[in-house]
Amino acid sequence: MASHSVSARPGLLSPDRPVRSLSIAFWLWKALLFLVVIGAPGPGYDTSTSLLTPGLSGLSAPLKFVRWDSIYFVHIAEKGYVFEQEWAFSYGYAKILAFLTFGMLVSVASCFPPVIR
Repeated sequence: MASHSVSARPGLLSPDRPVRSLSIAFWLWKALLFLVVIGAPGPGYDTSTSLLTPGLSGLSAPLKFVRWDSIYFVHIAEKGYVFEQEWAFSYGYAKILAFLTFGMLVSVASCFPPVIR
């Protein structure tokens, strides 16, 4: 009688490999969210992207990702808290956004020599 040997192959979300399992679960979740956003019909209830991009109506798919509170966070990062309703948004996230934006501007500016006229 032949012996049956079944090789134990760990599944995708195996507790034996927690980092791999967590990474796979994270990317599957992000892929699902991406598909939901892309598949959502129409502009929905939030039309705030039309304030930033009045001439880019042909780019409806990428603009689906610019929603909800992003306009407030960008405004807070640029000018600080100006309006009362902006106080509802995270101070820390806006500061990190401002820091990263400033860092990107400085690094881009350092690539070009100053023009003296």
